[in-house]
Amino acid sequence: MGILRQTQQQYYQGTDLGNYQFITLEEVINQFMVAYVGEEKLINKARKTDVQFHAMRGLQELSFDTFKSTKAYEIKVPDSLQIMLPHDYVNYVKFSWSDSAGIEHVLYPAIKSSNPLAPAQQDDGDFVFQTDDELVNNGDYSTSLSNSLWEKSTVTKDKTLTGPFDGGANADEANGPEVTRDDRIETSGGQLAVTTSNFLWRGRKQNNVASRCYAVWQEIDVSKFTTLTMSAIATSHASGTIHGPGIIKFGLSTEPGTNSTNPYNSGPNAALHQKNVNPAYIPGGFLEWSDGNATATSKTIDNVDVSNYTTLYVVLSFRTVWSQFGGGTGTEFEATNFIDDVSVQFTGEPDSLKLDYESETWNSYKNHVSIDTIDKYDDGTYDLIVGERYGLDPKHAQVNGSFYIDDLRGVVNFSSSVLGKNVIIKYISDSLGTDSEMQVHKLAEEAMYRYIAHAILAGKANVPEYIVNRFKKEKFAAIRQAKLRLSNIKLEEITQILRGKSKRIKH
Repeated sequence: MGILRQTQQQYYQGTDLGNYQFITLEEVINQFMVAYVGEEKLINKARKTDVQFHAMRGLQELSFDTFKSTKAYEIKVPDSLQIMLPHDYVNYVKFSWSDSAGIEHVLYPAIKSSNPLAPAQQDDGDFVFQTDDELVNNGDYSTSLSNSLWEKSTVTKDKTLTGPFDGGANADEANGPEVTRDDRIETSGGQLAVTTSNFLWRGRKQNNVASRCYAVWQEIDVSKFTTLTMSAIATSHASGTIHGPGIIKFGLSTEPGTNSTNPYNSGPNAALHQKNVNPAYIPGGFLEWSDGNATATSKTIDNVDVSNYTTLYVVLSFRTVWSQFGGGTGTEFEATNFIDDVSVQFTGEPDSLKLDYESETWNSYKNHVSIDTIDKYDDGTYDLIVGERYGLDPKHAQVNGSFYIDDLRGVVNFSSSVLGKNVIIKYISDSLGTDSEMQVHKLAEEAMYRYIAHAILAGKANVPEYIVNRFKKEKFAAIRQAKLRLSNIKLEEITQILRGKSKRIKH
């Protein structure tokens, strides 16, 4: 009949420490079915699914104000002064930040501030409405690049050597006549075609093989839009004996492409050389083709968030990774990638309001610098009237900072004084986040049985009301008892607190 399932050695050498004080929700359900449901019992019949539902509801309700279910995260406040709410957050217990000594300083809620929805407005005060517009000019390449808003990297003609390679000590060094590799960026058959070839750089050695990375870009205005949809059709060329598949990227970037198409990534211009390889795409705002199936493939991405931007660049990136050098002048030493029907448009509800992500209220709150490091939120007009200031809100008469929870966006906003500090979020969940959390403290086990029994009887037909009321009283009594048990009140600790209150305070 013992319930210990492991030896003492297994316990002390394991990671499941202190878990004997809990019983799993599954065990609660099974034991309830055995003890409370059946013939000659008050609940003669009940589905296990019903018991499971009420058990989970009881676990939720008791987690809010009975169980010791407080969770905590320590998160460093970034420059944005915002952190995301935990994934299983229900309500907060306390916000604080810890100093160099590990002491927690309580943050107070800023109930007089918020981050409301802010419709974009024109200079005359009229609202800005989103429309179903195509933002890319000549995205189908029906005309040449020069006759549209597209810009492109300057095509470089690299000189290199043809093979074969020498034997002996110079086996990996190229020989042969010098030839020019002819890269191309052009419209062909209503598509944008980018052709790159291999060449040797920094010497004659075979392991110095490279190919340039080109970009084509176009500036677009996104100031009137909150979210956009992106789509394109691209063809990634197949792998060859001396190169991998084509790599095509299409996305919205905060920076345009560049003429620095050099393949190497070292030296003082390393970052510049990599701009076309890895454009500064916004989060969730790019598509990539690198499968090498040599087939035109359509891709789309919806709900790209552009609410924080006014101007962006549609940047197309094309490159091929060469595994080894191949001498010669034929088409086998070049590779071509294609893209067509490049589209960036708003496809949401037409004529809806464009909403700015950050309201002026939030901007003012996060940019406010407290006077004399005190979070007072006033202009200091009456600070010189010493001893005559009335009505000061005590929660603002402190240096710890403040916060407010933006439930609409699922983030916590902090005042500027909290920047860079390690904030501790203590919160409660409903204990249903994961399977391992679905457990009940043994001091509240009886409360769970009474909760389930009352819920089952209250939901059944033809159950006498006095029976329902009886179990209702027993439920509340069991919950009160569980709260007292879990409060963990110790006589010695209370005595110590009372002794501390007897200290004389000098004025």
